[in-house]
Amino acid sequence: MTQSTNIEPISRDQRSHATGILLLCGAGLMWSFNGAFIKLLYADGTGPPGATIAFYRSLIAGMFLVPLALRRPTPTDGSNASSR
Repeated sequence: MTQSTNIEPISRDQRSHATGILLLCGAGLMWSFNGAFIKLLYADGTGPPGATIAFYRSLIAGMFLVPLALRRPTPTDGSNASSR
């Protein structure tokens, strides 16, 4: 007795939606661990000055956000995405 299963492939929209949800959850998780990370820096009573922490936070955020901001949209449906 052979059972065939009809598995439909995941569409590009579904994959994009799932990726967005995972990235959003990951960002929330990283944001929530921020306080614990800062407390680890100051666990022994010493730590870097606040300006140093702010600088490196901004630097790391810029390393992730600038490439996203500079990326050009790619039309997926054949239309010109920049003319919307």
